[in-house]
Amino acid sequence: MKRFIDDDGSAWIATVERENTPRHHGRYYLVFQREDGSNRMAMPEVRWGTAASGERILNTMSDFELKRRLNIVRTRNASNDGPSPDEGRIPRRGRTSVAAG
Repeated sequence: MKRFIDDDGSAWIATVERENTPRHHGRYYLVFQREDGSNRMAMPEVRWGTAASGERILNTMSDFELKRRLNIVRTRNASNDGPSPDEGRIPRRGRTSVAAG
């Protein structure tokens, strides 16, 4: 857990949380939360294999880096962007007639 102040003067806490998943790698991810406990925002693309490695790396991150990542998550949440419904799917192809042409 690491406390920092954003550009607006609000206090935030960056923590490492565990995802409930059967996989054994990349289980832990970065979460931002206001110091008062409100406005919890996850950054699931930042992952670690163990809680200890996540905490160690989190504690070495600069305030600049934490603010940068927080701004990314804020922007994403404000625009309601996320993965598209088709992300990761293989596009379906229609049948092509060999006799066409």
